[in-house]
Amino acid sequence: LILDSIGSDDDQEESDGEDEEELRLDVPNDVDVALVNFPPEARIEIGEPRTEDFGRLIALRGVVRQVSSPRTLVKYAVWECQRCGTFHTVPVEHKTIQKPSECEACERTVPWARNTSNEQRVDYQEIHLQEEPGEAVDQSNPRTMTIRIEGTELIDATRPGERVEVRGVMEEDLSDEKAVIIDGYVSAADIDTESEDYESLEIDEEEATQFEAMSDRVNVEQLC
Repeated sequence: LILDSIGSDDDQEESDGEDEEELRLDVPNDVDVALVNFPPEARIEIGEPRTEDFGRLIALRGVVRQVSSPRTLVKYAVWECQRCGTFHTVPVEHKTIQKPSECEACERTVPWARNTSNEQRVDYQEIHLQEEPGEAVDQSNPRTMTIRIEGTELIDATRPGERVEVRGVMEEDLSDEKAVIIDGYVSAADIDTESEDYESLEIDEEEATQFEAMSDRVNVEQLC
């Protein structure tokens, strides 16, 4: 499923409540959504997101600096009432699993047992995206943005050193309820690999010696 010609902020302001209802799409869980033809105002630099950008669909370009190992993320936890055996499904918020406050069938607080076999889980991965060389405001300390990936389609879709464009929603990290400084991250919906940042690749002394030796050859291009 491809969502084309995403409207700008001006377009959204012109639409009323009824129009907004018509634009909502019920997308099945097994359908992959690609986002294309972003308006220019949706593309921002890594260091540009501000408070008003939370909840917005944005696009960021940068160099992948770190990719975590794939892990499993629980989306909905399932609890079994130890009195009547009723199952209760609880959405996981801010990476914290909470028990139900009470059993709806018993209408009281009861002991619970977590039923992991019926939980809804997805693949999960984090990417650290950094400002591109030459684009950073402070070249000695380029700014970064955390990209969170949920679902199989984008897992391992990129690797360190690649230049990519990430499209997704700017979200608040509310894992710490007492925090007064709120970090942001992008929940990725699509990732396009543009090129690899060869300038940032690290080589050891032995490889450097081999490259220097090859560069002295007249027909070095024949080695490719």
